[in-house]
Amino acid sequence: MPDLSFPQFISAYNTLYKETDQLYHKIASYFHLPDAAFWILYVLLEDEGGVSQRQLVSGLAMSKQTISSAMKGLEARGCIRLSNGRGRQKLIHLTDRGRELAEGTVRLARQMEERAFLGLTQEQCEGLLACNRSWLDLLRRESEVIFQTSQEE
Repeated sequence: MPDLSFPQFISAYNTLYKETDQLYHKIASYFHLPDAAFWILYVLLEDEGGVSQRQLVSGLAMSKQTISSAMKGLEARGCIRLSNGRGRQKLIHLTDRGRELAEGTVRLARQMEERAFLGLTQEQCEGLLACNRSWLDLLRRESEVIFQTSQEE
């Protein structure tokens, strides 16, 4: 088998990434949830202490506007509530209604993920994480070339 060329690799990698994203979009849509609301519920279901909007923006790699809009929708449905955190920071928590919604949606997705995880060997799990970590580290290093170059050039 010939070595994989960069165009072949990046095409296959990007296809896998997009197909994974499309699968989660399909799951969120199946539950009649916007993607951002699904991911907020996903995070909140596992975090009893509450999460700040800043943590959601950072952890979900979504814009503040997208998170804020999804939060407003979840708040209007009575699924989340805000509490005081440190300083002016507000923490986001699931309400009973939100926990019920998350249990009937996100929990099913988490169970799907766990079953898929159990289909992998320990070596495959460790290899998948290590390979993705290495790829991200290399991309971050290479991105510095872009970030250090003036956009006017």
